[in-house]
Formats: sequence, C-alpha cells, structure tokens
Amino acid sequence: MKFLNYLIFIFISIMVFTACASIATLSGGPKDVLPPKLDSLRSTPNFQTRYKPGIVFLYFDEWIVLKGQDQILVSPPLSKKPNVKQKGKHISIEFDKQDTLRENTTYNINFGKTITDFTEGNPVPNYSFVFSTGDVIDSLEFTGKVINSIDNKPEKDILVMLYDQKEDSIVVNSKPYYFAYTDETGSFRITNIREGSFKVFALKDANANFLYDNVLEKIGFIDTMMRISNDTLARKIEISVFQPDIPMQIKDNNISDYGKISIANSRKPDSLR
Repeated sequence: MKFLNYLIFIFISIMVFTACASIATLSGGPKDVLPPKLDSLRSTPNFQTRYKPGIVFLYFDEWIVLKGQDQILVSPPLSKKPNVKQKGKHISIEFDKQDTLRENTTYNINFGKTITDFTEGNPVPNYSFVFSTGDVIDSLEFTGKVINSIDNKPEKDILVMLYDQKEDSIVVNSKPYYFAYTDETGSFRITNIREGSFKVFALKDANANFLYDNVLEKIGFIDTMMRISNDTLARKIEISVFQPDIPMQIKDNNISDYGKISIANSRKPDSLR
C-alpha cells in the first residue's frame, strides 16, 4: 500500500511539473549594431613621437575579425608590409626588420574597414594608428563631400584617395598615399596629412583593392593637383562621381540554331546595321 501511494505521489508530481513547464523560444536580446571599441589602457599608445620600430598591440572590448588585409595601408608606403596578426580580441603589428623608417616623418597605418566584430561584422570605421619618427605629428586635414553627378545625392562608402604623384593613370597602377571612406552623408575626413600637393580621386571600390580596374566602378576626381596646407583647413571640397561609359564589345555569340544568330554585347548598341 505504501508503495502504491509512493507511485501515485510520483505520478502527480510529474503531471504538476509538466503542466507548469512551458516551451518558449529563447531570445538573444537586441541585435548588436555597435563596432568594437579600442581598449586604450592595454593598447600601444597612439600618436607617439620619436617612435622606434617595435610591435604594436591593439586590444578591443570584444572578439574581432580582420577582413581583407589588403585594405591595411601604410602611408608613406613602406618597402615591406608589416606583419599584421589577429587573435581573439587583439591585433599585433610588427615591422619588417629590413625596412627602415624615414626620419622626421609621420606614419599612418590605416585599417579602412577591415576590423569588425566577430558576431555581426560591425566595422570600426577608418581606424588609424599614427606615429612620428620625429618630434611632430603631421596634423593637416582634407575634408569634403562626394555626390552623384546625376542627381547630386550624397554617395556613401566611396573611397577618397590622395596621391603624391600627378599622373592621371596613378589610380590604375598604384595604391593611395592617404585615404578615407565617406559616411552616410557622403562626407569624408582624411587626417594627419603632411603639407604638399596631391592628386585626388574618389572611387566606388567594388573589389576593395584600392585600384580603378573595373569599368563598372564609379569614379570622380579633381582636375588639378590639390594643395593641402593650413589654408585648406577651412575648405570643404565637393567631388562628383560618375559611371564611365562601358566600351562597346561583343561578349558572346550563339549560332547553334539554323538561321538564327544571337549576339551578347557589353551594353545596348546605339544602332544596328
């Protein structure tokens, strides 16, 4: 009898527990839309003067990922790229021992949008590590806005690039000396520039290689060399980007069906004859 009562007690307990329990989908909370934040107390100090080459450590407040190390550019350019590694929440940057830094020069390691958080891919926008081998950090800026030449609306995620050479073909053959991306309003800001004259290009860099190598990429430029000095700090430059005409080419043809020829062109032909 006691055993039967014990079984009844067990059965009732299971029924009560089952009735009280409810199945619900677990919520992960609001979506993370914030980029990683630099932990400046643990990281190598930024904006150092009289810097001696060593290993730079950058620590962040969450796990990060480096996407596309080809976007990490050093200006002025080095003969050998630094060795950049990422693990967990930190990044290390080690200069090649065979590379010699210029004297009295401000260097800018620009990460573009390569640093993102691990979960949502939120990028740290235009992060730069800046140092000088001399006593002074170059402090000039170049600011402005990029618009579409058709409707004059602002263009976001446009790469604005400065070159210290004047050839028009430089945007095809070489990566920029300084650069920055436009924000949602089409505005850009390039910092820590030395005084001098620069060629200016704006590019919708579809393949993220810092080169104009695709006719489908929007491009814009300033016709003359841009002089950057203390006098340009108050000026904001406007650059219009446009879609260049695609050259007329036959891309494909098909004559498999009797009496029928199909021709695929790179763009709509002006006329047929």
